[in-house]
Amino acid sequence: MKAVVADTLPWQEYVQPREGRLEIKVLLAGEAGGGVNFCLHLLRYGEGADAFRTPRHRHTFGQVRVPLRGATNYAKGKDIPQGWIGFFPEGAYYGPQHVDGGEILLLQFGPGYLSEEQKRRAQEEMAQRGTFGRGVYTDLDPATGRRRNRDAVQAVFEHVHGEPMRYPKPCHPEPVLIDPGGFDWLAGEDGVARKRLGTFGPRDFGIESVRLDGPTRRFTTAADRAQLLFRTAGEIRGDDEIRTAGEIRTAGEIRDAGGPTSHTAVLSEPGERTTLRGAPAAEALIFTMPAP
Repeated sequence: MKAVVADTLPWQEYVQPREGRLEIKVLLAGEAGGGVNFCLHLLRYGEGADAFRTPRHRHTFGQVRVPLRGATNYAKGKDIPQGWIGFFPEGAYYGPQHVDGGEILLLQFGPGYLSEEQKRRAQEEMAQRGTFGRGVYTDLDPATGRRRNRDAVQAVFEHVHGEPMRYPKPCHPEPVLIDPGGFDWLAGEDGVARKRLGTFGPRDFGIESVRLDGPTRRFTTAADRAQLLFRTAGEIRGDDEIRTAGEIRTAGEIRDAGGPTSHTAVLSEPGERTTLRGAPAAEALIFTMPAP
């Protein structure tokens, strides 16, 4: 198990190939089993002249966007309202974007996802023979010697892998918006109320909300897959002892001040059963990573 309290991390400028300013807090990142890389982070968008802009594009990996402060634009005339959830299938187009301020929780995952270190190193190398601007990378085609423009994210991917980017067929043709307020809480036998918000793709990536309503006010993760928890209300802590792969290790407390901008994120890895306790009516989003 890994856990982090977002308020303990500083905001850092996000060096990225798009237009505008982004600040980032990387909460949890790694490999979630079955070759699925992931990164869970907070993003804060620039405002005015520093607003974030992208052309219409798509990715080789899936994404979940949860606006925490302000609505988030994802295409012309289309926003994700604050508190809603946007699922962006791999291979599905979205944009052009113009995001003027605000803050989101962003989960990116899949075999086609590049780590932050891979992207940073690639952009530094590519800047020596081309230029990034307005979401486009411009350089000379080594085969023809002619000037060419490519989507910046595509160009970075092809630089890292040394082959053309191939996009998978999306499980949905465009992003799917979810309003958690449109779901009822369903009481479970374990005393945890749940909102089953969606299951996506051929490997059953899942999104749900949990509320610790029962007398024990605790939630135990599944052991067959990696699960990510993001606290959205109340106080959540870990049991003093957490069993993982037959061993017992001390987890200590996972808690935060419970303020409106304070969030806890927890990773329960494959093979672990992580038990988390909470104050009355504590709530969290649970992301169940794709099956191997």
